Amino acid sequence: TYIKCLETLYGKAKTAETALSLAEYYRKKKNLTQAEKYYIQATELSNGSKDKSRILSKASEMYVGSKNTVALTYCDKALALDPDNGRACYIKGLLVYQMRCGSDFDKAMAACLSVDWLNKAIANDPTLSKDVQIRITQYKQYYPLKSKAFFYNLKDGDQYTINCMGDTTTVRTR
Repeated sequence: TYIKCLETLYGKAKTAETALSLAEYYRKKKNLTQAEKYYIQATELSNGSKDKSRILSKASEMYVGSKNTVALTYCDKALALDPDNGRACYIKGLLVYQMRCGSDFDKAMAACLSVDWLNKAIANDPTLSKDVQIRITQYKQYYPLKSKAFFYNLKDGDQYTINCMGDTTTVRTR
């Protein structure tokens, strides 16, 4: 009955808070279509870029691992509104790693790029530190080998653009 009351309330007076509550409810119920609808409405009804960014990062997060392209779209929109959104930086780090592409070397360099985003997440939101540190430790295992970087005429500290992503990161090897 709570959700019916909430939907009735939302029908009479649309607010960002009510839309966000509905989005969270539908997300928990695994009804991502309804959740996405309400996240979008919450974003449209909210004031300020930080609030919009926070809501978009929640929408992004619900698609990580299942619809990474959709998740990346929402994440990029969140970061465009607030580049210091630590949660969005964390999600971007997860997505970059999951969506790695190209040659084996590019895939290894995606681990470096992911760590860049994860470090930015911690810098912007220290409360994420525990979860982020676990991912950083995991992703460092996939840095390119020094011998592979040598064949690309690269060494630690050099800049490298991942061809399939178009993003540049700092070379780190293991």
